[in-house]
Amino acid sequence: MCERPATLIEKVAKKISTMPEVSFLAGTSGDHDLEVDVMCRNNEHLVDFINRISKLAGVNQTKTTLYFKVYKYAQPELTLLKSGSFSASVELFTVS
Repeated sequence: MCERPATLIEKVAKKISTMPEVSFLAGTSGDHDLEVDVMCRNNEHLVDFINRISKLAGVNQTKTTLYFKVYKYAQPELTLLKSGSFSASVELFTVS
């Protein structure tokens, strides 16, 4: 019997979490199951990373967003990391 993709989320997350490029990995409630932030040396390295995770059993599709400019890069206040806290990804759209 073959596992359904939804049952593979934990296995995929464990494999991705061991990859040195990964700086953040979380399960989500949105349009996808996992959110992964990575740091790569260049576009070729990014393509290689995407190709590697695309081959993992349970990965059906990937969507990549590139950062053009980073406005803030910092660790959150450590008191926010205690039990009961949560993180969220918020997409902003500007109107002209």
